Amino acid sequence: MCGYSKHCRVVRQCSDYRSDPAAFIATLAEVSAEFAPAVLYPLEDVTLELCLANPDAWMPNCRALLPSMNAFNAARDKWQAVCLARELGIPTPRTVLVESPGAIEQLAREWQGPAVVKPRRGSGSRGVRFVENPSDLADACQATGEAFGPIMVQERIPADGAGLGVSVLMDSDSRPMATFGHQRLREYPTTGGPSCFCMSRRDDDLSARSIELLQRMRFVGVAMVEYKEDVRSGRPIFMEVNPRFWGSIGLAIASGVDFPLLYHQLALGLDTPRVDEYELDVRYRWLLGDLLHFMASLKRGRCQWGCLRLFGRTIHNDITLEDPWPFYGMIREALFRIVSGEGR
Repeated sequence: MCGYSKHCRVVRQCSDYRSDPAAFIATLAEVSAEFAPAVLYPLEDVTLELCLANPDAWMPNCRALLPSMNAFNAARDKWQAVCLARELGIPTPRTVLVESPGAIEQLAREWQGPAVVKPRRGSGSRGVRFVENPSDLADACQATGEAFGPIMVQERIPADGAGLGVSVLMDSDSRPMATFGHQRLREYPTTGGPSCFCMSRRDDDLSARSIELLQRMRFVGVAMVEYKEDVRSGRPIFMEVNPRFWGSIGLAIASGVDFPLLYHQLALGLDTPRVDEYELDVRYRWLLGDLLHFMASLKRGRCQWGCLRLFGRTIHNDITLEDPWPFYGMIREALFRIVSGEGR
C-alpha cells in the first residue's frame, strides 16, 4: 500500500515474482539502473531469496544489508532452525520431519494430542494446518506435502499462551545493532497469522537467546524470532525465524527503535549507534485485521469487543490523518480482490 502514500515519489509495477521470477528480476534491474536507489529493501521471503540469487540485478547501483544465501536458508528452513534452537538449549515443541509417505502413516499411528503440520520452508501461515484429532493427521500431511513439498509435524502449543517476538538487526559481522520485543494480543487469521493488535515488551533473556541463535546462523540484516508461551509451564517455546522485515514493524518504530532507518544507515556504512532501549507497553493496531478478527470471534462464539474500540492510547498501523491514502488503497485493493475472485 506504500504506493498510495504521499511520501512515495514513483511507483513501478512489475511481474508477479511467484509466477514469473525472471521478469521480476528484469524489472528490478531496470529500476535499479534508472533510479540508482541508495538502499534496497526486500520485504518478503521470496523477493529476498531472488535478490540474494541475482545480485547483479541491483548491486551495481544500490546497497543492502542482507544475509548470505546459506544464512537465509538456515533461518527459513523451519526444521533446521528448530534443530539449532534445540542444540542451544532453547525450548522447542516436539517436532518430527516427515521424509516419506510411509513415515506419514507411521507417525499418524503413533502421534498423540493436537498437532500442527507445516511446510519445511515457507513464510507466515501459508500451508499451515491445525489437527485436533490424530486420526486426521495423515490427510493433513498429504495435503500440505502435495501443495508445499517437504513437511514437518509439531506438537501444538495451547492457543491460550501469548505469542512473543524478538526483532533484531544484525550488522555485516553478525553483531546485534538493535533489539526489540513485542507480545501479540490478537492476530488474524485467529488460528495463526500476523498481529492485528500487539504491544511492546521486554525480555532480556529471550533477546539474548534470539541473538545467539542468529549469530550461530551468521545472520546479517533484520529478522524476527517467534515464540509461543506454553501456559502449562510458563516458558516461551521457539517457533520459527522470519528472516525479513515483519508486518508489525510500526510498533518498534513507535516505541523508539526505527529499524528501517538503522538498516538504511548500516547498509550505507554510516556510523550507527546500537539501540536496545525503547518505550514499553506501547499498543499498536492493524485496524482492518482487528475487525476481521472480531468477525471471526463472532463465528466461534467468543466475542472480542475490544476490536471495536476505535480510539484510545493506541497507534494504528493502517490509518493516520497525516497520511490517510494508504488506508484507502488497502480497502480498494481488498474490494478488487473480492470482486475479481482473487481473495476467495
